[in-house]
Amino acid sequence: MLIKIFVRTFPSTEDCELFESILETRWPNLLQTVKGVRFRAMKNPQTPNVSVVLWEFPDNDSMKKIEKLIEENISKYVKTLLLKQSILLELLHKILVKLLFKNKSFL
Repeated sequence: MLIKIFVRTFPSTEDCELFESILETRWPNLLQTVKGVRFRAMKNPQTPNVSVVLWEFPDNDSMKKIEKLIEENISKYVKTLLLKQSILLELLHKILVKLLFKNKSFL
């Protein structure tokens, strides 16, 4: 048996919870294609924006199949999250620039 641990840190608790809900709803169906694989999502209340997932694989072949599924499915979520963060940062930047030019004493 092989074990792999994935630790992901999110910018907020809400983002982490969204990720975990997707994990818990989508992965059971995806796992039906690979026999003998299990996962457990764990949470530390002191770090609610951190997701820890423990994967158990019967062999290396199964691990490779799941890693491919992770890349195909998780990367979509991570890219969406990064895009959301990028948009928020751009919006924050525009607001700050307007504030700075509007109120020069801000400098």
